[in-house]
Amino acid sequence: MNISDSIPASEHIPYPLLTFYDSGGIVMEINQNNTELFPYNMLQHNREAEQLSTVKLIEKLRDGEPEATKLYNNDWLLFVFLFTAFIYGAIKTYFGKGSGNIINYVKSSLPTDHQSDRSADISSLFYGKSVITFLVSFLGIATYIYCAGRYFDLLPQGKNGFLFLLICFAAVLLLVLLRHLLCVFVGRLSGQTKVFEEYIVTIYNSYKYMAMGLYILSIMIVYTRIIPLNILFYISFGVVALTFLIRYIRLFQSFLKSNISILYLILYLCALEILPVAVVLKHFQGMN
Repeated sequence: MNISDSIPASEHIPYPLLTFYDSGGIVMEINQNNTELFPYNMLQHNREAEQLSTVKLIEKLRDGEPEATKLYNNDWLLFVFLFTAFIYGAIKTYFGKGSGNIINYVKSSLPTDHQSDRSADISSLFYGKSVITFLVSFLGIATYIYCAGRYFDLLPQGKNGFLFLLICFAAVLLLVLLRHLLCVFVGRLSGQTKVFEEYIVTIYNSYKYMAMGLYILSIMIVYTRIIPLNILFYISFGVVALTFLIRYIRLFQSFLKSNISILYLILYLCALEILPVAVVLKHFQGMN
């Protein structure tokens, strides 16, 4: 049997020859205005459900906090910390236990401790071990100054962080040198060379032990968030304040031991200790 196709496929058909339109049936009826039937009703319900879900989600939202910016995103700080740790370890390895003990330093400031009556030898500051120890201590202090400057937004905008660290390191060296020369000058001028030589040794030791604490706090400031940054800086301020307090107690003991008037001690502290710190603080307030 041969079944022929009623619609030729090879020729163009100018009009449709076959249609399923049936005006009497629901399925075959062509009515584009009827939006209550499928799939229009399903699309409308989905659209309403999505809008309702969005409204409920917006009602549950709360004002968020801005994401904290990463202050210390400089990888070179890691090399500074590793270098400092390496030097501290090398000093402990090659020079043994002669690097000092912070507990003994604190105990020597107590009035009941008689070891503080021993004369300090200023020449001990210029041995190889001492020079390396003090240099790495000044680097630790400079690193903390950089971290504090970054946190309190005191750094010049657009400046290289490592360059600023080097500037801080040079500034710490310069200030320590000026303090050294000033103590030598005041000691010779007042005729109390021995007292101020002991105080010079105390100054260097205070920087050494203070740098150890600030070094650990700097690592915590940069790489940890267990303790809030403001709390860590408060702790660091306490470390600095405690170090200076012990230093002044040692100076007070030296004055009493040498029977020097307390009035001279007060004049020295006001003119050469408190006044420079006040000038520096005033300068930073002006920068803010």
